[in-house]
Amino acid sequence: MITLENSVRMRKSMLGQRRLKKIKVLATFGLLTLILLYVLWTVWIERLVPAAWLNTDTGHLYQVVTDFQDFDVDNPLTEYGDLSDQMKPNLSLYEELILERQAVFQQYHDLVKRFQPSNDLQDSTFQLIQQFQPILEPVEAARLVFTLDTFVRACSQRNLVYFMTEASLMGALRHHGLIPWDDDIDIAMSSRQWREIRDALGNIEGFQLYAPRASQWKFFMSSASSFPDKPFKFPYLDIFFYAEDETHAWAITKGLKHDLIYKKTDVFPLRFRPFEHLLVPVPCNLDLLVRSSHDIDLCVTPEYIHKTNRNVRLPEQTSVSCSLLHGVYPFVWVSKSARAGYVDEYLMLGDAVLHKVSVVDGCSVCT
Repeated sequence: MITLENSVRMRKSMLGQRRLKKIKVLATFGLLTLILLYVLWTVWIERLVPAAWLNTDTGHLYQVVTDFQDFDVDNPLTEYGDLSDQMKPNLSLYEELILERQAVFQQYHDLVKRFQPSNDLQDSTFQLIQQFQPILEPVEAARLVFTLDTFVRACSQRNLVYFMTEASLMGALRHHGLIPWDDDIDIAMSSRQWREIRDALGNIEGFQLYAPRASQWKFFMSSASSFPDKPFKFPYLDIFFYAEDETHAWAITKGLKHDLIYKKTDVFPLRFRPFEHLLVPVPCNLDLLVRSSHDIDLCVTPEYIHKTNRNVRLPEQTSVSCSLLHGVYPFVWVSKSARAGYVDEYLMLGDAVLHKVSVVDGCSVCT
């Protein structure tokens, strides 16, 4: 016999079960919502936040977003007569580079001329290859490489610290030189040496240094092509600056903040690698740093054309598997070396080996 008291108890029990069920439903819904928000946040972060920032601690991210280049460039240059004497342009090298670049430039166009599409697939491939034609004319490419050669010698004489950065890192790793369809060279230098850098590069006969207070510097030949509305000439080296502490190096120049925030153990000791006819310093963990933010097997047209000072919108950019270009431009192939701590790198154009070098693998100390 159900008493009034039992009836009340049963009703309370049923209400309690309903409430518990609602709580479970709400908890499940809340958990699923949190998971969905986490996934969306992660995707958003990966798309909008630079890859170099994702694995960086909060303290150094704060440095990246608050520490900006601000050099007192109004003070006059210190003149170095001896450097100017030693750094007179080597015109014979310049002439050699022009001839070499003319051959490379002509080689691309000869390959394109010989390519006769026979079906729709080949025709689309041909159109893609044409998107990767050289931006630099032979004389422009020679000027750029000659400018780098002069820069390297000046830095060596003055013990200035620098390493390749941005697209030039990809060029060093994948092409042992300029990316064939790129049109500038990117260099990172220590902000501690900005005065010495300005004094050294600003005293070289036949060259000029554009050294603004708060943005990247540009080093170029005096005889290079002028822009009608710019205080620098083309082609040029882009020079960015970084600051450092005991554990990290980070960009203070605005144009590099998205990409340069490195653990110093991934950068130093610097390694020297082939770049055109030179050996230039790069971070010791070059392969890791490049692959952490770029797909080395994907060839992408530039997002900025320095020759015309034009930003290229994302829909205008073209990306292809680099395998399509292996017969058009030189690419580096890597194999294990018989020498411990080294790898062998072959620069190849199609099946032809252009040169072979052995380089230190990573940041380990080799003896």
